This record gives sequence, C-alpha cells and structure tokens, in this order.
Amino acid sequence: VYRGNRWNAEPALVAPVVYHNECVAMIVIQAVPFEKLSLYQINLLRTLSILVSEMVARAMEYEVLIREKRYVDGTDVLIAEEFEKKVRIALEKESQKLAKCCVLTVQSEKEIPELYREIARMFRNSDIMGLNKEGKLCVLLGNNSLSEGDGVIERLSQHGIAATIDHEFDYLGE
Repeated sequence: VYRGNRWNAEPALVAPVVYHNECVAMIVIQAVPFEKLSLYQINLLRTLSILVSEMVARAMEYEVLIREKRYVDGTDVLIAEEFEKKVRIALEKESQKLAKCCVLTVQSEKEIPELYREIARMFRNSDIMGLNKEGKLCVLLGNNSLSEGDGVIERLSQHGIAATIDHEFDYLGE
C-alpha cells in the first residue's frame, strides 16, 4: 500500500490488484481526512486489495475456462454450438424486424486458426465468426441484408478469399 504525499497532490492511498505477480488494476483513494489515516485504515485497504486480487484471479481463470469451451483455440471463432446460438438470436431479431442479418461461409481448405488470422481484419468488431456443423468458417454479419452480404463477398474476393451466403441456418428463424 502506497501512502501519497498530500502536498504534492498525490492520492491518499494506493493499493495494487495483483494477478500472477502482475499489477492488473489499482485501488486509488484520492483523499482521506488526516484523523482517519491510521495504520488500521491502511491494513483495511491491504486486506481489501488481497480480497479483490483473489476475486479478479478467479474471474480471469473462469474467463479462460469458458473461452476454451466456446472458442477455437487461439482465435475469436465460436465453436458450432455457440455460433448457432448467436445466429438464432440474430434471426429472432430479424423476424421481429429489429435488425437484418446475413451469414457467410468462407470457402477455404486452410486450418481455422490460419484462416482466421488472414481474414479477421476484414470484418467489423460486431461481426461474429464461428463454425458451422461441417467445421467451415462462417461469419454472422449483423445489420446486413442479403444484398449487402453480396457486397462483402465481392470485397473478400478482391483479397482472394471465396465466400458464399449461407442458408444453412435459415431453419433456426422459423
């Protein structure tokens, strides 16, 4: 726990949140009345820092475990079951006329991690990549109609990547 110098406009107290011996966050208390700044208060902050560090560690480890179950290793590509859930939600939005969607299938013989690294920069952060039941890489384009999907296919073809509009998931919207 760091005690700041109030005359240099430093925070009153600073404590680290540590995960694997690295500081991942800080607990900063800007001001504490002089009469309340005691060893007891510093020890409380130290205890709080330890508790928060433990909770952050558990949350990060949980995130890693969940990620391993939902994504292809080393990518942001959802496994088939998880991708189907995302498509189902998008089709539900489309049926309620809230947003359009389109699913593209990328035609390639490359391994998924390699293909992902090649094409990830060509899509928006809001587009969701996943696998279909055959293990092919698909991309869910949110807020894109089928005609707009054709434009994306054209843009991909200019980079030497073949893709088609995928109607495999259409049954999910029924």
